Amino acid sequence: MEVERTSKVRLYRNARAPHRGRQVLAGWIGESDPLLPDALQVASELLTNAVVHPARGPGRESVMLRLSRGEAFLLLEVIDPGSVGGCSLMQPTPPDFAAETGRGLGIVAAYASAWGTCTSEAGRRTVWAVLDRDARQERGESRGTR
Repeated sequence: MEVERTSKVRLYRNARAPHRGRQVLAGWIGESDPLLPDALQVASELLTNAVVHPARGPGRESVMLRLSRGEAFLLLEVIDPGSVGGCSLMQPTPPDFAAETGRGLGIVAAYASAWGTCTSEAGRRTVWAVLDRDARQERGESRGTR
C-alpha cells in the first residue's frame, strides 16, 4: 500500500465535529469518487465516538481527522484525547434495537476492509479504517450500491 497523499485537519471536539469533518473529507476526496459515501459514513461514526466518549479536560479540546490515500485505498484516522494505556482493540457490540446508540463500530466494521485502534504513550487514541476500492466494487456488484 503506497500512500500518494495525506491530508489532516484539527477539529474542535464538539457536536459539530462530525459534520465539519464530513465537509472537509468530501472536499479532499471529491464528489466523483465512489468511496466517498463509505468514507463519509465511517468518518461520521469515528468522529462521533471521539466527541462523545473520551473524558473532558485541559488539552482535550480537539480531535484530528487524517486521510491517507493510495490508488487502491483510503485510510481514515481519527485521533482523539483517549486515555493513558496500551493498545486495546475496541469491539463492535451486538446492537440493542431499542437503543439510540451503540452501532457505530459495527457500521465501521461493515464498511472497512480493516480497522483498529491504538493508544500512544501520551494517551492519544487513533482509530483507523481502510476503505478498499476493489472491495467496494465487489460489494456494489453483489448487494447494490450504498
